[in-house]
Amino acid sequence: MNEEDIALLSNPKFITAKQMLIVIFTIAVVLQSISHFIPPSQWLNWQLLVFITSTNLGAVFLAIQAQRSADDIAEVQRKIFTPEFYKSMKSISNLHGLIEDEADRQGHSIEDELKDMAPKIYGLTRAYLDVRATEEGITPPDPVVEKPPQSYEDEDLFQ
Repeated sequence: MNEEDIALLSNPKFITAKQMLIVIFTIAVVLQSISHFIPPSQWLNWQLLVFITSTNLGAVFLAIQAQRSADDIAEVQRKIFTPEFYKSMKSISNLHGLIEDEADRQGHSIEDELKDMAPKIYGLTRAYLDVRATEEGITPPDPVVEKPPQSYEDEDLFQ
């Protein structure tokens, strides 16, 4: 994820009410302009009625579907983005700021510092866990591996 992606996520672009009104007004002007060049007829009136009805019904159905999707997203977000999540993110953000400030004081970029620190943190954490596991007598469980059958039948191959 690059800086542009982060900026886009932190500042999403939505259509404003003013932009919606401009689009609607533009469509109205274009349709009114076209109506000056086409003489009215019963057939044309019927076609416009069908078009208006279908677009309105389509808009209603799409709005219902969009609201369903929004409800699904909201339900998931309520489960994930709890107050604890935001507190944790604030703490991580504060830690990031402190590391960045210290890197600046020492004349390094945060990326250089993280590239330098990551292998050391991993090695230190790995060594600590290995020693503690040995001291406590903890061994990881063996992964369960299913053995393939000695022979295959057609129904095994084509399911």
